[in-house]
Amino acid sequence: TNPLKENPKIVNIDKVGFPAPHFEGVAWDSNLGFNKIDSNDSKGHYLVLCFYPLDFTFVCPTEILEFSRLGEYFKDIKCELIGCSGDTHLTHMKYTSKDRPQGGLGPIKMPIIGDASHEIARLYGAYIDNGDDEGVCLRSTYI
Repeated sequence: TNPLKENPKIVNIDKVGFPAPHFEGVAWDSNLGFNKIDSNDSKGHYLVLCFYPLDFTFVCPTEILEFSRLGEYFKDIKCELIGCSGDTHLTHMKYTSKDRPQGGLGPIKMPIIGDASHEIARLYGAYIDNGDDEGVCLRSTYI
């Protein structure tokens, strides 16, 4: 069976071997504050773009925290990490300023780009545009 046909929430963007779609936006970084992210700045090395649904939700943020924990390793191999959700960069600032017991992430070692327009998520096929989860990003990772 083909899971892509059985589950309309799974999107296959068939981009293996091709350049990733260009994106830019404002990100929050616990170490650097607000900064502009442009995927063109990553040319010549790898970029890992990790989507998750929303800040401050019941969705477990394990991927974000694990990527953050491994941040120095990724830097050493010349790979940039960027998180992304349908929240604003301001919401990301609040999310990382609260500790885990208070419902936040605490400081993390990677920028999280705001995508309130869902433009980046749509470019990557990570936007859910139907059903109960309409309007949020799929948990997905692109290299």
